[in-house]
Amino acid sequence: MRLEVLSESGILGMWFYGDSRPSKSDGVIVFRLRGVACDYTECGIFIASKYATLEKPVKMTLGELLESLPKDERVYADNNGFSKFFREHGIKTVGDFLRVLEALESE
Repeated sequence: MRLEVLSESGILGMWFYGDSRPSKSDGVIVFRLRGVACDYTECGIFIASKYATLEKPVKMTLGELLESLPKDERVYADNNGFSKFFREHGIKTVGDFLRVLEALESE
């Protein structure tokens, strides 16, 4: 696990773990104090199990999570489906992520 450095808003950025192709209606497991969101794929559940001992998770949709965060909040992912999606679409912030998801859903 990585060392968490908290900003005034409580998190430095939001880390995403999982291998699904994201959509706003996807369920996610959120660890707000840690700045972590996991989907329900094997990868996401594995990471969520590591954080569950540190903080009680909140379950919500990806869209609900993104709407609740500042649009300029950084998003991160490493070596998983989210990281591939972020690279393919040039996603750096929550606002970028929302715009891409909304554009893909309107196609």
